[in-house]
Order: sequence, then C-alpha cells, then structure tokens
Amino acid sequence: MSERSRDAGRESPARRRARIREDLERLGVGVEMRDELSRRLATLASRLTPEAYDAALAGVVLAHGMHRGRRNGHDLQEIQRMLAGFADELRKVDEALRILSTYVSRMRSRTAPEGSRMLH
Repeated sequence: MSERSRDAGRESPARRRARIREDLERLGVGVEMRDELSRRLATLASRLTPEAYDAALAGVVLAHGMHRGRRNGHDLQEIQRMLAGFADELRKVDEALRILSTYVSRMRSRTAPEGSRMLH
C-alpha cells in the first residue's frame, strides 16, 4: 500500500486525477489510455480504501494489457490478410510474365531468319 493511496480521500479532484495518471504511468499504461482511465477512476478513488485503490489499479493494468494484446492480435490478422492479398497479386504478375515470355519466344521464332535466332 503506497503513501499516495492513503491520502486519496483528502485531495482535490484535479490532484486525484494527476496522481492516478502518475500511478498508471508507473504501472506501464500507455499515454493514449491514461487520461481517460484517470478521469474514470478519479470518481471512484475517493471512496476506495487504499487496498481497494491498489486492487482497482491492478485490474485496470490487467485489462489494459488484455486490450493491447487483443489489438496486437487483430493487427497481426490484418497484416496476414494483407500479405495474402499481396501474394495473390504477385501470382498474377508471375502468370502475366510467363504469358509475355511465351509470346516473345513465339515472336522470335516466327520472325527470325532461317539461319539466325536473333531478333533486331
């Protein structure tokens, strides 16, 4: 139990939010989530015991980690989908190159003089 959490009920709402933001930062919560979480927790923190405050922070940090993990999993799925699409496009390019190569080979064989295989 921290000394900060002992004084939670006696501080101003602005100071309480700032303290919660600092605690969230210390626990590794990203900047993008700190303001919103501290705003929501500030209304509850004044009514919590120090132990309950610490437990609430631990729960928030755990939920944040789960959210970040889910987001990273979603990002991975999106990257896999994009790479699969890119691979399909590469197959199309490969097929087009094979067709052009066959066409060029046929053109060379049709236009080359009898004794020469060079196309000028």
